[in-house]
Amino acid sequence: MDVVISAGKSKVVVPKLIGVQTVEDARRILSDKGLKLGPIIEVESDSDKGVVISSDPAAGTAVSAGTEVSLSISSGLKIVPQVVGLSEAQARTDLANLGFQIQILQQVVNEQIGSVLAQAPKPGTKSSEGALITITVGVPPGTTIVVPPTPTPTPTPSVTVTTSPSPSSTTTP
Repeated sequence: MDVVISAGKSKVVVPKLIGVQTVEDARRILSDKGLKLGPIIEVESDSDKGVVISSDPAAGTAVSAGTEVSLSISSGLKIVPQVVGLSEAQARTDLANLGFQIQILQQVVNEQIGSVLAQAPKPGTKSSEGALITITVGVPPGTTIVVPPTPTPTPTPSVTVTTSPSPSSTTTP
């Protein structure tokens, strides 16, 4: 008589998912390995929105085929850095590297010419990628202040309603 002992479900190794750009890409990678996508949690990070930050179980862990792997993905919120005191060029670079839009205001000063004097929102504030950060830069006396254009609101579509006079409202001579 031959006895066959089962080793149980086959084991697979959780693939490296950190840095994967989208949940759909992570789902495909897991599926190709015989794993399932589990719960997804958004966390704050310096990464772009939707990028995988970690997995549970972690990459390299041997698990049974069909195991769910939960993901932590970036919420896309970035912490606004301190740029007051930096040169305009350095502030622009730092903010642009984080994915922020930048608006420059000018203020006439005798000292700190070319430096950032103020910023909004304040450093440490959490803002979404693409958010507008306004910096005020010192310019020398006699400089013509350039006022940035005011953003034009997107026009709302309008509907023209025409009505015909009702028969009861017409008069006959």
